Amino acid sequence: MQYGWSLVRDKWSRLPRDLLNGKVWRSVQFNTDEAASVPASPGVYLICASPPGRRRSTMSSTNDLFGLLYTAIYTGKSENLRRRFEDHCRNPKAEIITSRECFVDSLDFWFTRLDPSQLDVVEAQLIDCLGPPANVVRGMIEARIQNPIPA
Repeated sequence: MQYGWSLVRDKWSRLPRDLLNGKVWRSVQFNTDEAASVPASPGVYLICASPPGRRRSTMSSTNDLFGLLYTAIYTGKSENLRRRFEDHCRNPKAEIITSRECFVDSLDFWFTRLDPSQLDVVEAQLIDCLGPPANVVRGMIEARIQNPIPA
């Protein structure tokens, strides 16, 4: 898996248009106090951050690069966004713990509701486009004994 934004335009064109225009996304700060603001609906989510020690700036100041930088750290899907949000806050996986330690109070939880049939495809597309560093691809090694292929 590559980390960071994809430079392949075709990958971005496969994302549903409404996910790119920002009209369907909502965000809350990544802490348990915000759980009631996250719906108990199916959807995809992003955990996003500014550089350590910085909160995302809404100002378009050209001399505040690190206040303007903002990126996806982790991408996921869930049948119940609220429950998954609470899981990440209360019992985070190692990748989320590392993210919380690095980005301290600059993490936000972005989410959008989706039909359950879209979850796998949209999550994979977002991971492919955004390359979030806390998403870990776990492969499976399989060993087999078989007759050799004749030469």
